[in-house]
This record gives sequence, C-alpha cells and structure tokens, in this order.
Amino acid sequence: ATPPGARGGGGGGGGSGYGGSLNAPPGAPPTARELKAEIAERELELGKNHPDVAVALTDLAALYSEEENFADARPLYERALRIQEKTLGAEHQDTTQTLTDLAICHLDQGNNDVGRPLLERALVLQERALGPDHADVTAIRDVLQSLDAEDA
Repeated sequence: ATPPGARGGGGGGGGSGYGGSLNAPPGAPPTARELKAEIAERELELGKNHPDVAVALTDLAALYSEEENFADARPLYERALRIQEKTLGAEHQDTTQTLTDLAICHLDQGNNDVGRPLLERALVLQERALGPDHADVTAIRDVLQSLDAEDA
C-alpha cells in the first residue's frame, strides 16, 4: 500500500547520507543495528529533537515497515513527525512525507480509522506543495480510492 513517493529502505525524504557498514557490499542499505547506532550518535551530537535525528528515525522506521514490523515502525514515525512538526513546521516536505509514511503504516496494520485521516491530511499538504498532478499526490489519491472501494 506504500505510495511511490514514500520512503524505502533507508532513503529518507531528506536523505540520511548514512553509508552503512564497512562490511556490507557497496550501496547495501544499513541494518537496523547500524541505524539504531546512527540515531544514538545523532542524539548525542545534535540533541534528541534535531531534524537530522528525525531523518535517522524515519530511515529505521522505513526498514521496519519493509520487514512488515509495523509495531516497531509506528512509534519511530510518530516521534520523527513530532520533531519535524516542531522544528521544520507542519507543511515542510519532510514533515508531510513522514505523515504519509505514518498513515501508510497504520493502513498496513489495518488501522484505517487512524491511517485514513492522516493520509487525507497528507493529501491536502502534498497537493498544496506539489500540485494536483504530481506522482506522489496521485499515489496518495489512489490509496484513498482503494480504501473507498474496500469500504463499498
């Protein structure tokens, strides 16, 4: 159910710039262990509520989501969203992307009553920022339409 604009495998909206393990093949996505270490390092260097901490949180959440470990992904997306709303603003593109990812996480868990309103809010913000014909906007609209079809 992930829209094409949603993050995938450590490639967060702002991009973490995290290179991964020295033992991993070049270009290999970082492991959960490496991302947890990256989060801890950024919290120490930048503070717990820095936007770069939020990027690392969303990278780990995306990894968990890909593994269908939504119970661990959701609180990471929620924390990242709180940081981004406070530091970047509710309408910043990174904030909106995290909102979209959190909505999809809820939908993937079958929590449509929570995920749908979040996705509807993300749609409004994405349309405003990107225009009605952008691929990310279309993807969100498609997910919402598929939810409508399921409800019918």
